[in-house]
Order: sequence, then C-alpha cells, then structure tokens
Amino acid sequence: MYTGTKPWDTVLTQRWLFATNSVPKIIQKTGKDLMTRFDYGKYGVMPKRGVLMQSQCINDEVPLRLLYGLLKAKPGLNQFTKTGVTFTDGSTVEDVDAVIYGTGFRSECPFLEDKTLFAELPQNRYLFKQIFPISLEKPTLAIIGQFYIYGPVAPTAELQSRLAVRVISGHQKLPPVEIMKKNIEETRVGMQSQWGFTNANMIFTYFYQIEIASLLGVEPKLFKMFFTDNALAMKCLKGGCVPAQFRLQGPGEKFNLARKIIMEKS
Repeated sequence: MYTGTKPWDTVLTQRWLFATNSVPKIIQKTGKDLMTRFDYGKYGVMPKRGVLMQSQCINDEVPLRLLYGLLKAKPGLNQFTKTGVTFTDGSTVEDVDAVIYGTGFRSECPFLEDKTLFAELPQNRYLFKQIFPISLEKPTLAIIGQFYIYGPVAPTAELQSRLAVRVISGHQKLPPVEIMKKNIEETRVGMQSQWGFTNANMIFTYFYQIEIASLLGVEPKLFKMFFTDNALAMKCLKGGCVPAQFRLQGPGEKFNLARKIIMEKS
C-alpha cells in the first residue's frame, strides 16, 4: 500500500504524476520511509544500490524474525567445508544440516537456437520493445512477460499480447530492422545507466505501457477528450491507468464498456 490508502500499482500508473514529474519524489519519499521503519544495516541486509534501485522481496515475516533473532542475515557464500560453510566475510557456520538455495530461477527455452532471447542480463536480450526477436526473418515469435517491472504485470503483458497478435497475424508491421536495432541499443544504454549490470533491470509500467499502446494505436487522446468528455478525461488523468483506458479507441475498441469501467473503478 502507498500511504495506507492506495495500492502501489495504482499510484505508479497515474498519468498526472508523470505529467508533473512527481514520480521521482514519490519513489524517493518511499525509500526514505522504508529506511526509517527498519535498520537494514544493523541486521546485515542493507542493499548496495538503495532500497528501490533493485528487485525487492516483499515479506512481512523476515524483518520480524531478524528483530527477534530467529533469523540471522549473512553475506555471500564463499565455500563449503566438510561439515559447514564459510562466508565471504570470513565467518563460518559448522554442523550444517541443509543448505537451501533461494536464488530464484532462470527463464529459458532450450529448443530455441537464439540463446540471447533469454539472456540472464535483461539488457543483453535483443528484443524489440521487450517482445520481438530481431534475428528472425519474419516476426513469427513473441516473448511475453519477460521483464522486471515497477507496477502491475498482467495489464502490461496484455498489451504485449495484443501487439504480438496483430504483428504475427499480419495486421501490423514492425519498423525496419535498423530502427529496431537503434531502439534496442538505446534501451540497453538506459538500463545500464539506471541499474548497472544486474539482472534486476526495472521498467516503469507507465512509460512502457504508453510505448506499446502508441504502437498499437490505442493510447487515448486526452487533449481532445478534455473537450468531448471532460469527466472521462479527468478519470484517465488522475485515476490509475487501468487496462480499460486502452480500449477507448483503436484495435479492440470497446468504448462504452471501457468508459463504464474507468468511471467506476479508477
């Protein structure tokens, strides 16, 4: 929850916050609030790049167990001994019964020849708009949901799927390969600048959804809407950027239903 009243997903997709450049301030404030709630350094879990500058594990139990001494944080694992383990700070633990790896998983499709499609570092995946491999002669393959994102995953993946269906079915064409390569390179440079070389390269939901929606031709024309349907325009501007906003026009348009959803749920 953000400020105890609105879900983070809703806050991070409000158009007016981006229009007024308020999002960086919100993220900065949230980071400071998180740092005051718990002494990360004292309990050995201080992040290297800032609380919101890497992927997060949201868990209410871990801080409490650290406070009560039921759980103790240790640095990286250096090596195993015959009966225990040694950590990177030189400390050891003996008589270890079991080691449980909590390192997550790797996404891969071993039957695909191009291994860069699921490269461990997101900036090394040569996918146009995080979806289309540019190594294929024809766009017959789309990678959906292969991202780390600040905001809701499902609505973002839905937009990806809508674009993929139109491209693969031949109803929409992708830009020339050179333009796609340039876009991929610009995205890679931006990721490395923001996050460094890490597998936790985040994408801001709002900007990415607008990119995909613009390609699809379903991004609502707010300026025109202010004159034709002011109430709807204000909901689109100040409410969460719900999927129904991308059903007001263009392919897959369901205006009446979409307007009803936006007015009631945003």
